[in-house]
Amino acid sequence: MKNQEQNPTSKQETINKLDIEIASLLNNESLSDEEKKELEVLMKYLPEQISEDEIRKIVKDKIEELNISTGKSEAAGKLMGAIMPQLKGKADGSLVSKIVSEELK
Repeated sequence: MKNQEQNPTSKQETINKLDIEIASLLNNESLSDEEKKELEVLMKYLPEQISEDEIRKIVKDKIEELNISTGKSEAAGKLMGAIMPQLKGKADGSLVSKIVSEELK
């Protein structure tokens, strides 16, 4: 599998999102608010994220294009490999993976 590099801003976005989630779980609102402010600044420098509906359409189109049968879990890797270069920087990989899993059921 190819080593997919993330740009530093995108990595920081992921870290901030996790920090916000952890701060919320720990009921630490001041930390959560601080992370949210940092994330707002970062979002100005990241490409606009596409919607879940748009991701789902791309996944469905790619399933059809690659003639992938639903219900085959080994197809998920092939599908992710075909989709992620197209969505790099535009969609969160965990969301894409979730949608791929849903569509292959």
